[in-house]
Amino acid sequence: MSLVVGETSVARVDERWSATGYWLICIFIVGLLIGFDLSGERIHNADIDDSLRGLQIKAFLEDGGWLRPAIPRILMPEPYISPWSRIVDLPYMLIAFSLQSALGAEDALAVAFQVWPAVMAVFFTIGVVGVLSRIAPREGELSPGMLCAVLVLMAFAIWEFSPGRIDHHNLQMVLLLTLIYGVGRFDRIGGAVVAISATISLLVGLETLPVIALVLGALALAWAAGLDGTRTMLASTAITCLVAVPILTFLVIGPSGFWRVENDAFSAPFAFALLGFGAIATVTLWLVPEASSAAFKFGLLATAGSMLSAVLLFAYPQLLAGPYAAIDDLARIYWFDRIDQEKSALEFFRTGDYGSLALLGIFSCVLAVSFQRALNAPPNGKSAIRYHPCCRRSAPPDRVGLQPVFALLCCRRSVVAAGCGVGNSRRQPGGG
Repeated sequence: MSLVVGETSVARVDERWSATGYWLICIFIVGLLIGFDLSGERIHNADIDDSLRGLQIKAFLEDGGWLRPAIPRILMPEPYISPWSRIVDLPYMLIAFSLQSALGAEDALAVAFQVWPAVMAVFFTIGVVGVLSRIAPREGELSPGMLCAVLVLMAFAIWEFSPGRIDHHNLQMVLLLTLIYGVGRFDRIGGAVVAISATISLLVGLETLPVIALVLGALALAWAAGLDGTRTMLASTAITCLVAVPILTFLVIGPSGFWRVENDAFSAPFAFALLGFGAIATVTLWLVPEASSAAFKFGLLATAGSMLSAVLLFAYPQLLAGPYAAIDDLARIYWFDRIDQEKSALEFFRTGDYGSLALLGIFSCVLAVSFQRALNAPPNGKSAIRYHPCCRRSAPPDRVGLQPVFALLCCRRSVVAAGCGVGNSRRQPGGG
């Protein structure tokens, strides 16, 4: 995503703004918004998934079944095995385990449910500052007022970090910020950060799959277009995928989970998709001379990507049924079809949710203006994309304008809108 944010230059150390000052602003605004959320009778983004996640974590603390995340008290002929990732459960379990001898199991869990979301809010602010330091590195390019405006517009996202909000969406936002930071570095370390963040994010939940596919695809296309630095970045991302995917998959869901096929959770098709990306990119970079034409590179990548997609669909045809294939007709009529956030944005018009429509309008305007700035050519007439610091270290200076808003709102809307229906003020049970 940083490949098309806009044109700016890499600032010298003495030209950069103070990260500490901007981080303190982030902490203050985020704390203010979370405090406002806690002032009501219930937190805004709370839903039934928090309760179900709490039951899963409690069962984890009691029996330690890492590879069988069962949720008790759900009446079924057989134990209900949750598709939710243990990566989310682990910090809560560790905090509760360390406190239970002093507080007891129940109180220790209650403290963990309050503490860990707030800790992740701190990580979130660090990620925000880290991303902004890559997008707008020069002093004066990002005003405190602009930063405050960005954070206030992200209120629904920030409320995912309110104490008691223990579902996985807050972790996903931290991981997406980490991924964007890796793209912003655009070096070997950045490539490794992108691959690891993407893998962990998909292990947590598949709602970020479109964003991750977009980022990985953009890296490959940038290399085909011959942008400076993309060979190193793409090679690092691809090789790290080949190493990290099997290791992290075996650690989180085990060998059986690696070979299992599930439409709504990380399993064999998605693991092999990441491995396929890594293999295609690695082999292509090894065999194709850098001097090859862009058309040849584009054609080769398109052919290899199409073949990978065809093989995956042939091997796992059940993917065509989509992530909701397991929902039967009765459950769909009496439960799923009644969840507003699972419907399109047209539902906002039907229900008269003008607040959400106004927010979507603001985001659309910001993205439109930012995209136009990204495509503007600098004085020498070349594409502005080539002059992003990720692509050319000698990029000419230019004012940043709305670029930080563009990048952060991309992250916010991608994760939260896809993952938890942020923007719909009427969250409903079971839809989180």
